[in-house]
Amino acid sequence: MLKVIPIGYKSLQEDSCQIEEILIQIQSACRQLMQYRRNKSIKNIFKRGILYGGGAYIPEIKNCLKEKIPLEWCDLQALHQFLPLIPDDLDLNIYGNCLGSLLLDEKRQQGGMSI
Repeated sequence: MLKVIPIGYKSLQEDSCQIEEILIQIQSACRQLMQYRRNKSIKNIFKRGILYGGGAYIPEIKNCLKEKIPLEWCDLQALHQFLPLIPDDLDLNIYGNCLGSLLLDEKRQQGGMSI
């Protein structure tokens, strides 16, 4: 995203009556840039989540996975004691989902798998 303020530094020095208007434009441009960046980050996170395993939280996909995975998902937290390297406050459902995402991404890169 490219944003241009339509006045130069020299003009600001010569015409101080426009400073208020220019400051409003600068603030507006900064807000737009921050909003754009935040939205872009959220979209990327959301897209990766859906493509690489986050879609497991969509009810239809989650139900399908539950049928194929014999371990009850609510039991994953009980496995914390056997995984000392994983912080206690980390949700193992999300951790397992991320691990599956990494494996899927690796498989996709190796075999040219398309999603």
